Amino acid sequence: MTDVLVISKEEVQELLTMADAIPAMEDVFAAAARSEADSIGVLHIDAQKYGGGWSIKPGYLQSRGYVGVKLSCGYPANASKGVPTIMGAIILSDARDGTPLALLDGLYITAVRTGATGGAAAKYLARKDSKVVGVIGAGTQGRMQVLGLKGQFPIEEIRVYDVDSGRLDGYATEMSAKMGAKVTKAGSAEDAIRGSDIVITVTPSKTVYVRNSWIKDGMHINAFGADGLGKKELDHQIYKRAKLVTDNIDVAMEKRLFTRSDVHATLGQVVIGKKKGRTSAKELTVFDSTGVGIQDVAAAATVYEKAKKAGKGKTVKLF
Repeated sequence: MTDVLVISKEEVQELLTMADAIPAMEDVFAAAARSEADSIGVLHIDAQKYGGGWSIKPGYLQSRGYVGVKLSCGYPANASKGVPTIMGAIILSDARDGTPLALLDGLYITAVRTGATGGAAAKYLARKDSKVVGVIGAGTQGRMQVLGLKGQFPIEEIRVYDVDSGRLDGYATEMSAKMGAKVTKAGSAEDAIRGSDIVITVTPSKTVYVRNSWIKDGMHINAFGADGLGKKELDHQIYKRAKLVTDNIDVAMEKRLFTRSDVHATLGQVVIGKKKGRTSAKELTVFDSTGVGIQDVAAAATVYEKAKKAGKGKTVKLF
């Protein structure tokens, strides 16, 4: 019989901290740069008939002995039914013999591993004296990305903008408490961005709204919103000016936001020292994220290992 550990969202939230997730993301991207971890991109299922869609992200962690897959979906109309609009699950298996090990809630893992990836990218690409953070998008990732910076930079002010101004009050209250920093509710994207040291973009925009003229030398941009074909956030000239780093070059090319020659390195290449990150205070740097399966598998493996030690989760005999 095969025992599978089922780990609930509440248990995942208890077990997966940003302090765990940032080094896990550094490690897995480093492994990818050494050809010891692999993602094959993202598979999509269009469920238009039912008003939704699915994405499938597999990952293989050769160095840690895990294979996994995240199946996630988006159904916007669920909001009117009192059902989450975004849901997902991760299946984790033993790469050595194929044994299924765990089934985990994928929504919180996705949120934390994405914020942690931003934190890892900023570690290598942002100026160490960065004090002002401009955030476009006051949702979950607008929070997680900033939490990924905590403890790494002497942050004094967070300037946040959202097209839905009603979201700003809750964001300001929560993030000022969690970050111990002033939170300014910006009246426009330009107000949030101009003068910031680190800029975070986390919107589903399909039109460019971050203008090249707003971007000063020395900034770092964590661009996380344009994670698929058709989405756009940054002016094309920003990619041309910047030292551009991405998570996976082949996957990034599918978005058609920039050319392969624009890309300086993958994050993993920077982590292992194969390519240089920031080399001067005046450099403009950009980390472009698509999101790949190795991130989900690495975070899930971390949760699984901690759950086993802590006696968390419910064991189910699968077969």
